[in-house]
Amino acid sequence: MSKKAPLEDEFREWLLRRKLLSQSTVQNYLVRLRRLIADYGLQGILFAVILDKRSRLTQRYYKEFLCEHFSHIILPLLQDEEREREIRKEKE
Repeated sequence: MSKKAPLEDEFREWLLRRKLLSQSTVQNYLVRLRRLIADYGLQGILFAVILDKRSRLTQRYYKEFLCEHFSHIILPLLQDEEREREIRKEKE
């Protein structure tokens, strides 16, 4: 069996809860995610353009999950960036 993906258990629960998928479908996504990480690396699957339709959907779901999982970190960063942009505009 392949090494577990980062946050795999949380991703499994997210797929079941948010996408309302069956256990077997979720298991297929997890196997595909492990394979993608083995092939591309974690950074690779976050930024790569993946051509295979099923792998691309797995990539999209994982990115969506990560955004939700880390939203408490991401949103303040985006808000700070927007504030800094507004301050720069005011100074110009």
